Amino acid sequence: MRFGILFFLLILPLLVAGQKYEAPSQSDSVYIYVDNAPHFRGGDEEMYRYIEEQLFLQLSTPLLDRMNESGSYDCLVKFVVDRQGNISGASIDNRSRDFYLSDDITGIINNMPAWEPGKVRGIPVNTLVYLKLDIATGNGYPQIRFNPLFPDSGIWARKRMSRKQKRYALLAAILLTGLLFLFSSRGIP
Repeated sequence: MRFGILFFLLILPLLVAGQKYEAPSQSDSVYIYVDNAPHFRGGDEEMYRYIEEQLFLQLSTPLLDRMNESGSYDCLVKFVVDRQGNISGASIDNRSRDFYLSDDITGIINNMPAWEPGKVRGIPVNTLVYLKLDIATGNGYPQIRFNPLFPDSGIWARKRMSRKQKRYALLAAILLTGLLFLFSSRGIP
């Protein structure tokens, strides 16, 4: 009986946490981790230059004045690059510091030229991408501080644990360690 309970306690977390690997297909699945990350045709510098130009063309004088008052604009944009390289679903992540340019920035990102799509085992797949934008205003012209794209957006995609979740995880680890110590000290039949 004890061995059954111990086996259940050890195997259950592995079954819950384990993920079954599936070969990429032509489905609408969105991947976070890919073998070859999607990238802008022309490189990151060209991408930032394109965003700067579009911001300069689209921003109105009141928004530029507001940017000049604060000195900078920081946001985290998330979007999907599909199998053909088209961008869709751009939105400002809720961990961003500023939101007053959200409509302008998401419009610029959604209308970007096609990217090279992300690939898994050589097959193009839909990929979630996070792009950090640090925009500073100098002489009334928005300038983006260069932040290279993360090799995989999984770092930004992970959810942070709340304090309550951390307490429960710590309590579960202590209980599991105690049970293992109890069974090991008595010997498992």
